[in-house]
Amino acid sequence: MEAEPKSYIGRKSCGCIAFVCVNTPGQKMEVARTVAKALRDGLTIELVETEYVRQNFKRCPHRESKT
Repeated sequence: MEAEPKSYIGRKSCGCIAFVCVNTPGQKMEVARTVAKALRDGLTIELVETEYVRQNFKRCPHRESKT
C-alpha cells in the first residue's frame, strides 16, 4: 500500500489553518507556486500528515465580522 502524501498547511496569525495544499507527487512546480503564494500572503507554512488536516481544518472562529 502506497503512503498518503503529506500536506502543506498555512496558519494565520491567530493559529487557525487558512490554507491546505496536498504535496502531490508529479506536481512539484504547482505545489511550490501555491505554497509560495501562501507565504507571500503572510501565512506560516507547515508540512503535516494529511490525516492531521482532516482532523483539524475547521472554520476560523477568529474571523473578522463583515458588518
